[in-house]
Amino acid sequence: RARLPLGASIADVQALERRIAERRARAQLSQHGIQVARSHGWWDPYTLSKGMAEICLEAESKARGVPLVVVRPSGIISCAQEPSPGWIDCYLLNEPIIEATGRGQLTAFPGREDSVLDMVPADFVVNLIIAAATRPPEPA
Repeated sequence: RARLPLGASIADVQALERRIAERRARAQLSQHGIQVARSHGWWDPYTLSKGMAEICLEAESKARGVPLVVVRPSGIISCAQEPSPGWIDCYLLNEPIIEATGRGQLTAFPGREDSVLDMVPADFVVNLIIAAATRPPEPA
């Protein structure tokens, strides 16, 4: 909630007005992006942009006669075996959820009780990418 102290200057008021306008514009742009994405069959602008990138890559691949393999892993987590069990070089989404749950800091999580968190170890993803690169599909 935006507040100004008693005796705020005109510059303070103008700065607050700009911040409010910027927040409103960001919210409107975000909502518009979601509407555009959903009108094209995608959930949000992020998935729409990934889909558009894949469409562009596929068109370029066909035009140049170069095989293309797209690998879309779900949530990547620490390695199962290689280079060592538990190794990871970043701490993004899944790890904080796992750690907070294990420490009892996350006692509730929105979703259905029978839902599955779809995660895959990083070394599995790397091995899949290497295998997929060695056996690209036949051009369609």
